[in-house]
Amino acid sequence: MGGERGGWRLVHRRGVSVVRNVGFDAIPGLTHGFSTRRGEAAEDFDLADGVDEGRDRLRRLERSLRLPVGSIRLLRQVHGSRIVGARDEAAEVEADGIVISRGDRPWRTAAVRTADCVPILLADAEGTVVAAVHAGWRGSALSVVRRAVEALGERGAPPRGLRAAVGPAVGPCCYEVDDQVGRAVAATLSDPSRATRDSGAGKVRVDLKAANAAQLGEAGLPAGAVAVAPWCTVCSPELFFSHRREGAGAGRMVSCVGFEEPAAAAP
Repeated sequence: MGGERGGWRLVHRRGVSVVRNVGFDAIPGLTHGFSTRRGEAAEDFDLADGVDEGRDRLRRLERSLRLPVGSIRLLRQVHGSRIVGARDEAAEVEADGIVISRGDRPWRTAAVRTADCVPILLADAEGTVVAAVHAGWRGSALSVVRRAVEALGERGAPPRGLRAAVGPAVGPCCYEVDDQVGRAVAATLSDPSRATRDSGAGKVRVDLKAANAAQLGEAGLPAGAVAVAPWCTVCSPELFFSHRREGAGAGRMVSCVGFEEPAAAAP
């Protein structure tokens, strides 16, 4: 499953396979990636919290993406709508999104952990501020990605200048849920048909990637500034972990965006 798919590439570097978006590749000074389950040989590249090899694998992910080693910060995700900044230095901050500016210290990489939920990376076109967001159905119903856009605006990056990469996540093909879940997500959209479809017997098929893409558009991002990955994590067991397919013991992927080099010191 290599090559390019609609502006998305599967890249293998230094023993790690990641998904990258070509639009984000063009932003100066930034690097990014959506990890997959592919490591060296038959290794499952599991980045779940508590996995013994997880810290070493995070360092390997950083090196493969040319990120400063030790720069990935992972939140304690709670399926909410809180967005924090890099100046929140307490360990294991409870939030579902983080915003980082180029001059922030010590954190220089925004990251989230997923296994079917939607990972969303955001950046301004000049590469001065970035964000990573985790959006399951609850976060989508709470418009967490809109909160991230607002937080970026407070950092001087208005919606019209932002780009977004909506990463691999469960697709509507594999996400049939109770009607109340569908209604909760649909209520956030001016046109619910963009992301929800009644499948009968009190069930609804929900496209969480489309829902978050629609929220980004309604938050002010220009047409063409939001890229949506074509993969469904449930349908692609050779590439991605999936909680819905594998259960509570499923591995996890990490999606991140950060600054390749420290900001240059003033002369």
